[in-house]
Amino acid sequence: MKTFYQIIVVALAGLLTMACTDVGSAYGDSSWYGEYDARYVDGEFSVYTVMTSILLTFSEDGQECRALYGSKGIDGMMCYDNYDYLGASQSKYVVLWSSWNSFTLSIPLVGQLDGSMEQAIVVYAGKITGRKMKLDLLSCDRVEQTIELKKTD
Repeated sequence: MKTFYQIIVVALAGLLTMACTDVGSAYGDSSWYGEYDARYVDGEFSVYTVMTSILLTFSEDGQECRALYGSKGIDGMMCYDNYDYLGASQSKYVVLWSSWNSFTLSIPLVGQLDGSMEQAIVVYAGKITGRKMKLDLLSCDRVEQTIELKKTD
């Protein structure tokens, strides 16, 4: 009977350790890459579809995420409207984990008077399964587009 209690105590200690571990910390230093078609509207209201790449990199034990974006025009160069080269753009998001493998990426809004964080705009919702991620681009209350990413080595 004493062995049974020891097993229970060890199991409870393991569960407590897992519960105290930060959610998302398993993905703390991971990077994910994917490509998708994106539509852009120029100053003359012409619509272009270009192949866009996204590289997500989690940091701070999975609590922050940086996204690096790049787009290829028809000729394979990064281009848009009258510009020869758009270059890559980068965004920083706050990560909120809802489970061990599901999260949202948000852009915080800063308060006007005291600089405090009052609200955030949720831009993406994601779910990781093994080495694959499904990332939903959100627009208001619906999914605008789903992007599939793979873990980089």
